[in-house]
Amino acid sequence: MRITIPRRSNKVKESHTEYGRNISRPSSVYELFKTILRREKRENPIDSKKEKFYTVGLNQNNGIQFIELVSMGSLTAATVHPREVLRPVIIISCPSFICVHNHPSGNTTPSNDDLELTRSIRNAAEIMGICMLDHLIIGYDPDAESELFNYLSIFEENSEFRA
Repeated sequence: MRITIPRRSNKVKESHTEYGRNISRPSSVYELFKTILRREKRENPIDSKKEKFYTVGLNQNNGIQFIELVSMGSLTAATVHPREVLRPVIIISCPSFICVHNHPSGNTTPSNDDLELTRSIRNAAEIMGICMLDHLIIGYDPDAESELFNYLSIFEENSEFRA
């Protein structure tokens, strides 16, 4: 007898209008994730206070193919490995992708771990001929009175990552 256990999907529920939407700059991804983080706060306020890491897979025209939650951690960290980031990109055959993670503190300054992870993911992707376009950090404190969001593009702010 074979027992099949349903796997919980990590796909982010987003309106169908977002899939296929072209991403032309980091601010486009930022605006999309403001919507996602607000919805997550409404649907699950406890998890909105945790750091989360996402992969956004793109097609050859930079249209969104998927948004996947790769890891949900604690208030200050999420454990992420390049293989988990790249798995959906490879399965769906996306030529490029963007990484996004939140800092629940609201501070978008990348840690040394953030920068090292970005290097590791970019290097692994390059070996396979996949282009990592950016890694965004979105600062969002779900406990703040007013919803203050801000973001940082690691690729724009760090000359090491510019093409």
